[in-house]
Amino acid sequence: MDAQQAVDAGLALLDQGKRDEALEHLEHALGLEPKHGQAWFAKGCVMSESGRVRDAAHCYLQALQYAPAYAALILFDLGNCFRDMGEGERALECFQSVTELEPDNADGWINQGVVLDNLGRAEEAIPCYDAAIRLAPNDVDAWANRGNCLRALREFAEAIECYEKALELNPQSRAALAGRGICVAELGEPERGLSLLDQCQSDPPFPPLLIERATILTQLERFEEAIADIDQAVRLGANFPEAWSNRGECLMRLGQFPEAVISFETALTRSSTFVPALYGKARALCLCQQMDAARETLELYFTVADEEDRRWEAAQQLREFCEEEEE
Repeated sequence: MDAQQAVDAGLALLDQGKRDEALEHLEHALGLEPKHGQAWFAKGCVMSESGRVRDAAHCYLQALQYAPAYAALILFDLGNCFRDMGEGERALECFQSVTELEPDNADGWINQGVVLDNLGRAEEAIPCYDAAIRLAPNDVDAWANRGNCLRALREFAEAIECYEKALELNPQSRAALAGRGICVAELGEPERGLSLLDQCQSDPPFPPLLIERATILTQLERFEEAIADIDQAVRLGANFPEAWSNRGECLMRLGQFPEAVISFETALTRSSTFVPALYGKARALCLCQQMDAARETLELYFTVADEEDRRWEAAQQLREFCEEEEE
């Protein structure tokens, strides 16, 4: 069996879900021809399907070197690896290269938008989704993701239009159902928003939806229920700073200030510069009469926050209060 025959056999086995056997054939092919680009790409697919994302990325980089004619395909999968590894900037470079090589690649535009949104660059992501929609007007993900960007920019009414278009195409789109519910709540109808959000719950629950549900429950001043949702989301893997910071805010509203400090501190162990948690921790410390610690936390807030942050003015007032209490 020559190298190409081994690759073909490996691909056939991969299609059958026989990853271990496929890998054996691909390793055999690479043993015969170490610069066989298709073998490296196929091996990357095996690694990716096996959850070995870093190994997959290595394979795709080798494939890119030895099979440049298939660069767009390889870069697309490589970008997905970098995104899954949390390397957003490298993922963005890959997807930008994909759309440069293949301007009509709708999925490339969508993934580019997703990465930009994840990097906090929602305004830049919207033109990517617009490009995808021009190419594939019936793509549910493009419409739903465009709605997510508009929601991040607090353009709730326009976001709802995108979600409704996505729901016309797929009434079961969980992303669109959830996004619409969140926007409805933000526009002043939290009860209706909660009802819409509950339409897309699953078993087990989807952790990000639990976090969004907790946000609406907080608007409704149902703080104990909100904390319960956040705790469940954390148990299911949503162990990120937003969850813990929101938990701290609920505890603040319940008057449980020392417990709130702990939640904010937990958020900051996930991201030491997470602005909402810094501000929340400072407030909680102040209410615990720990003025020195509150002032220190505020100084860190002013170091990392932007003057346009909506908490800036309140944080300045809190700093003045802490200084007056010390005197």
